[in-house]
Amino acid sequence: MTQIITKAGLPLLSEIVPDEIMQALGVIAQNWKADRWTVGFIANELRRRVDAELLPINAEDIYAWVAQGLNQEIEPRTVRYYSALEAFYAPEIRSKYSELPFSHFALAKSYGDAWERVLSLAN
Repeated sequence: MTQIITKAGLPLLSEIVPDEIMQALGVIAQNWKADRWTVGFIANELRRRVDAELLPINAEDIYAWVAQGLNQEIEPRTVRYYSALEAFYAPEIRSKYSELPFSHFALAKSYGDAWERVLSLAN
């Protein structure tokens, strides 16, 4: 496993991150703007692993770690934003409206319960 030593808690996270996730972060770093859903998924998957292991790592540290792993000009708050959208939309919905840009999903989410109507109208 790759070790990334930064602020408290992150070395623990590095111990449970499989190499395939590290490799995925490297690939995303090359084209991260086109792969926001994957960034959100990775952040959410790491949160699930941390919760399952009962590790003393908070979500903000995970977002910072993912941002650092991308080696891009991406802020942890951006990772948090991608994570929230990835968690909100089921894969079937993302697939159904796959031709829509990521920003449409963000806009639709801001409409609360009317999100699917917004996506349908944009489609």
